[in-house]
Amino acid sequence: MQTVRTGTFADQVRTVERMVHTEKYDFIQVITRAQGKVQTIILHYQKQMADMKRSCSPGPNGVRSVMTFDKVFNLIDVHVTAAVYKNVALLNSRTMEHPGFFGAFFLYGNSDFKLFS
Repeated sequence: MQTVRTGTFADQVRTVERMVHTEKYDFIQVITRAQGKVQTIILHYQKQMADMKRSCSPGPNGVRSVMTFDKVFNLIDVHVTAAVYKNVALLNSRTMEHPGFFGAFFLYGNSDFKLFS
């Protein structure tokens, strides 16, 4: 199946903006727009963010995860960076390690030095 691209990243952002106020798309949290900046969309569920905060904050046993950002995705015109952490509330019984989880996702229209600086 061939993917058909329609419009620019700005057109795609406008489509997401129409979706932001519907309950079906409650994972769309923030759409930024500022002069001289690339538009950015932040996606996550509230429960997902609560898990990430809990895992990355010091717990009663002093164990906490480090949040990292993994910029590994480039989906046609959209670049995606994922926040990643280890969920310290869970433990893999085979490896005795905390499993990795995705946190928020950041979508943006280009990937250059100016964006990340």
